[in-house]
Amino acid sequence: MKRLLIIILLSSIWTIDGKAALGNSSGGGGTIVSANFVAHGEFALKMLKITMSELSEESIDQAINATSVYDLEEMCYQNPNDGSRSCFDALYGLGVIHFSLKSWNQMKCNEKLALTAHEYLRATGLEESNYKYSYSFISGSYSNDPDINLTIENEINSWCARNINKSIKRF
Repeated sequence: MKRLLIIILLSSIWTIDGKAALGNSSGGGGTIVSANFVAHGEFALKMLKITMSELSEESIDQAINATSVYDLEEMCYQNPNDGSRSCFDALYGLGVIHFSLKSWNQMKCNEKLALTAHEYLRATGLEESNYKYSYSFISGSYSNDPDINLTIENEINSWCARNINKSIKRF
């Protein structure tokens, strides 16, 4: 209940350039950028599944299929008390992930995998704000077994090489 209240309060005061809104949305029909986010997330969860007994194909499918994804130009919160502005890469709440297109276009592949894994793991209830599992994509440590780490790293490097996407922009 506390999380729901926080999400509602934050959602009501998101601003972009001083205008009350979540941001400039893709419109809800889906975009190739949002599809790219989902692809990164699905791959990231499958890599984490290798070492996470808590993840199953079913829980991955459930997280992907039950979560809507929307890209926004930028996601920022303006504090009504002091006017300070904080921007976020992504936010999950109530079956929806919103993510910042501006941040996404500046991320390396492993950062995109960490972000998408974190948001989808939040959807499964396996990760909160601690980045316990998703941080693996930043640290490069997935297991205590060096052979498993190497196997996962090779899969990630191969996947990232096939999915190089320097900057996706909508027309």
